Amino acid sequence: MALEHLGWEPEDESQAIEYYIACWEWDEVRRFGSAAIEPLLAFIQIASWHRKCAVVSVLGELSELGDERMVPALISILDNENEIDYVQLLVIETLGKLGDRKAVQPLKNVLKCRNRHLRDAARSALYRIHFYHIQNESVDNKIP
Repeated sequence: MALEHLGWEPEDESQAIEYYIACWEWDEVRRFGSAAIEPLLAFIQIASWHRKCAVVSVLGELSELGDERMVPALISILDNENEIDYVQLLVIETLGKLGDRKAVQPLKNVLKCRNRHLRDAARSALYRIHFYHIQNESVDNKIP
């Protein structure tokens, strides 16, 4: 990018993350792990639909960190009736990966929508959340 040719370098981690997001350098963004979540969530609020797809995909990959900060922002996107279906599909999949019970009602609401692909994805996400909690409860019950 032009800034690199001018010898510019980020001053701190936050600036580096924002720079890599602006450059669509998703591998670099992923490298920052949970530190990248807040800047990604801020960017997703102003991004075009195709950039939202990329950001939600990165968040989906970072979902293994179990960071709950993602859930409200993703639910907000899911609740937006004007959002592109493909963005919502990626959001549904990511909410399923996160396994957070706060996503259950918004996902149940999707079961009423006209788009069969979104309904199917919501069913799958709900199953995944249910299975995640059953599995964790059985592990917790085994611990003395």
